Amino acid sequence: MSNYFSKLFLALKMANYQRLRKRREPQRAAYRQWVAENDTIDADKLRALEASCEQLTRRPRISVIMPVYNAPLQWLDEAIESVRQQVYQDWELCIADDCSSDPRVRPFLQKKAAEDARIKLTLRPVNGHISAASNSAIEQATGEFLAFMDQDDLIPRHALLEVALCINHHPQAQFIYTDEDKIDEHSQRESPTRKTGWSPGLLTQLNKVSHLVVYRQELVASVGGLRVGFEGAQDHDLALRCSEQLDATQIIHIPKILYHWRSHSNSTAQVRSSKPYAVLARRKAIQEHLVRQAQCPGQSRPAS
Repeated sequence: MSNYFSKLFLALKMANYQRLRKRREPQRAAYRQWVAENDTIDADKLRALEASCEQLTRRPRISVIMPVYNAPLQWLDEAIESVRQQVYQDWELCIADDCSSDPRVRPFLQKKAAEDARIKLTLRPVNGHISAASNSAIEQATGEFLAFMDQDDLIPRHALLEVALCINHHPQAQFIYTDEDKIDEHSQRESPTRKTGWSPGLLTQLNKVSHLVVYRQELVASVGGLRVGFEGAQDHDLALRCSEQLDATQIIHIPKILYHWRSHSNSTAQVRSSKPYAVLARRKAIQEHLVRQAQCPGQSRPAS
């Protein structure tokens, strides 16, 4: 009986997902047209980006942090290749496999790591969930800045260049976030999220910085990395704790779409309720943040 209801729930969720997609098709089509006209890198744009890269006076290493668990191999490959195809080449990709039960994942990751010395791979002996896996990936990082990326998402070719340009223009930057959109199972972009500049209350309801988010490595270390027990809202919790250490001049918004969040029927990109435990973790993270703020009102100290 429980199996029957489980299948019924999944069927209803898929039907709702397809219904929402059909309803949003006019907006999706309009956005695809905008992408084609305004946000596609052709040969001329690529040359301009390469010229901007050559003119950088400071070239910080950016460590891309990617926890992996039973990732669909096609999407995982696309995620990794989107990092390898970056115009800005001063990066490393730090991957931690969280003891995937799919026997194909680890050999695949080992093959990718063998192809590029900038890919660092750790194979966790036990499954610890996303916070522990992210911390394992961070332990490999040697970059001045950490950029967080999910196993099935994509970054456009100029994403890390725009981050490096931002760091050059704002040397005080400790916490950088960008605009984002979603990408569906057919690699069609949709649902852009244009974010606002930083304000103290920005994170007190939802993670409104989300992706792409980049922190100075020393800042993440100073708050103890990601916290086990906040899985599903670990990124939100980290953003809250990091922001508490900074003033507004150290938190920079790049108003460009530099992250494509994979949207499918079981993803939080499509349906937040697909991970109910994430809602509870988010509430806990926000409540603890508000308690800390009440205990230290007006706290604003720069990170190292």
